Amino acid sequence: MADLSDLTDASPPLVQALDSRALGSQDIADLSRLADKIFEDPVALRHLCDRVYALMQQDLQRQRERTRPR
Repeated sequence: MADLSDLTDASPPLVQALDSRALGSQDIADLSRLADKIFEDPVALRHLCDRVYALMQQDLQRQRERTRPR
């Protein structure tokens, strides 16, 4: 099974790097290798999909909280 620990507990610097598209060629190569491993492992792919879905739900909840009138 692919090691997802780097993705499931992403640190703010990693998230910022992904958001700013400031990845170096080595970072891109590392992510590409990890993606290949995940796509080959159905359990890892499901785990990643579940984590992404949970993060999207959290983001939507935070957006609702920010826009809710007080």
